[in-house]
Amino acid sequence: MTIAVQSVKAQNTATAAAGAVIQTALTISQEADLHFGLIGPSSAGGSNVVTIATTGGRSIAGAGNGQLITGTPAPTNALFSLVGQGTNAYNIVITPPTGNTISDGTNTMAIGSWLARASGESSDGLTGSLSGGTGTIAVGASLTVSQAQVAATYTGQFGVTVAYQ
Repeated sequence: MTIAVQSVKAQNTATAAAGAVIQTALTISQEADLHFGLIGPSSAGGSNVVTIATTGGRSIAGAGNGQLITGTPAPTNALFSLVGQGTNAYNIVITPPTGNTISDGTNTMAIGSWLARASGESSDGLTGSLSGGTGTIAVGASLTVSQAQVAATYTGQFGVTVAYQ
């Protein structure tokens, strides 16, 4: 009689769970347009740069003698509202208008030096955090007004994109 002996190696098995948590989608809605208000162009000395701050203030600088005029439409920073999940952090991307200009259809003005400020932040930047699943983003920029800029209504579209970090 023959007995076969087979060697068996010790085996151990472990298991792990697999899971995922789906967050509420981060959405953005436009609440107010960016508007530089009424501007008197420079008649001498060169161009001016008009800036709308994220806090809503308007200023003018440069070699020209352009003027900020009070009236309607009033100058305003752009404002966007956010809805998302809890206190999640997010990034902000600003896409300027085509050619970095606004236009009356023929004439243009350069727009740039984009600024963003998320609610709850003490300074401008391109990040923010939701509070209770909501937040806002204020956007400002600078507009170059050439000496003797043609009188007209100038417009353009820019985009703001947000994504969770």
